[in-house]
This record gives sequence, C-alpha cells and structure tokens, in this order.
Amino acid sequence: SGAGAAGVAVARILLAAGIDDIVVTDRRGVLSSTRHDLTPVKRALAADTADRTGRGGSLADAMVGADVFIGVSGGTVPEDVVATMAADAIVFGLAN
Repeated sequence: SGAGAAGVAVARILLAAGIDDIVVTDRRGVLSSTRHDLTPVKRALAADTADRTGRGGSLADAMVGADVFIGVSGGTVPEDVVATMAADAIVFGLAN
C-alpha cells in the first residue's frame, strides 16, 4: 500500500528479485491501466503488476488471501481487512 517513491521502489525491487504476483495500491485502489488518473510512473508500474494478473479494486479486495502486506503510506488498514489475508500472513507496517 502506497504508490509514492517508497512504494514504487519496493515494488521494483521485488519485481527485480523475481516476485511477480504484486498488487500496488494508492488511496484510490489498485494501480491498473483501467484507471485514467495515473501518473506515468504509476501507469508503468501498473503494467508490470496488476495488469499482468488482472487484479483491480480496492485495497481490501487486494488483501483477500494475500501472503504479505507492505504498507509504506500513511493511514491504517482495518483489522477485519487484515483478517482476510492468508493464514500465517506477514504484515510489514513501514509508514512513518
């Protein structure tokens, strides 16, 4: 969660490491090319992430069954949304 400089960098590092099932969200939901409000940087990241998996929707939608959550934006994720993640999921709350 977070598609600013930190979120983009984290996603790019994970992609370079071979992790290919990544969903990046901003305050309006999953970055995908179906959105018309994306900056060029977010549009390029969407092409390499959600567009490959066909994912979309909100942060809550993306969290269902997720193994890992990396949060690098302000705000909180409701406990009931975290509860929808996979068993033994890991949450990295890295926002400052």
